[in-house]
Amino acid sequence: MSARRNKILIAIDGSNQAFNAVRYIGGLMPPSETKVVLFHVKSDVSDAYWGLESDVDVRTSMTELHSWHAEQDRNVSEFMEEAKAILLEAGFSEDGIELKIQQKKVGIARDIILESRENYNAVVVGRTGLSKLKDIFFGSIASRVLGKIREIPLIVVSETPKANKLLVAFDDSAGTRRSLAAVESLVDKSRVEMFLCHVIVPPGVYPSEGEAEWVAENKEDIRPLMNETRAGLIASGFPENMISGDVLIHDESRAEAIIDKSASAGYDTIVTGHRGLTFMERFMLGRVGEKIFKVAKNKAVWITV
Repeated sequence: MSARRNKILIAIDGSNQAFNAVRYIGGLMPPSETKVVLFHVKSDVSDAYWGLESDVDVRTSMTELHSWHAEQDRNVSEFMEEAKAILLEAGFSEDGIELKIQQKKVGIARDIILESRENYNAVVVGRTGLSKLKDIFFGSIASRVLGKIREIPLIVVSETPKANKLLVAFDDSAGTRRSLAAVESLVDKSRVEMFLCHVIVPPGVYPSEGEAEWVAENKEDIRPLMNETRAGLIASGFPENMISGDVLIHDESRAEAIIDKSASAGYDTIVTGHRGLTFMERFMLGRVGEKIFKVAKNKAVWITV
């Protein structure tokens, strides 16, 4: 196996959205340059409950529990093999796929975060899991790992997004640079169409003429960087006709402008990153990525912290 392969963690729980995540990655990343680890954390009954096995009065129920446990193991094995088959059909080789099943150590979300630190290049999760009711009350795995996967993208997949059209929330921040570097290194460049989307929200403190001048100045400030970035992406191997960009104006919200553009132009993936470095910058400016995550429920969202 080539040492150059990117290593991708996909959290698998047998849900439809977990399988959607596998299909998404299979359609987006080059099999010859990617190793996928299908990762499942097994929830189990507590050690205290297992300790009741010595009690004669509960022996019957413990036998049933052992049967349940064996059935769960079979189910896990089946859906992991199904996920593997999806990747094989997408062109991945046997040595490009690893199945990793472990007993819960701390908690499912926390175990995914800990695993993500083992030299992965991205972490992929479904937006919701098997229990939508549990997600409502306790938060989905995606929401619980949001902001805690650092330096590499967290890719949250919903429904069945098309994998070949990406909209990048673009600005002059380190977060955007990290996001673009991740896209550049991970995706199959021959398959992907990318749109660089910079949004200007006028402050609303100028008269109309002054506001128009302010907007024009901000457009002129960002366009050289956008053109330079586009040229760099093309030089890295993206087809010239597949990389475009524009500056949009929105009266109220950067996030809403990005979501509206992705919907109208058919971009099923939104790539975003936190802009700030300090706590206050993250709080004030990172909200764009958080809002996109919350609202764009029928898309794939890449978030880089």
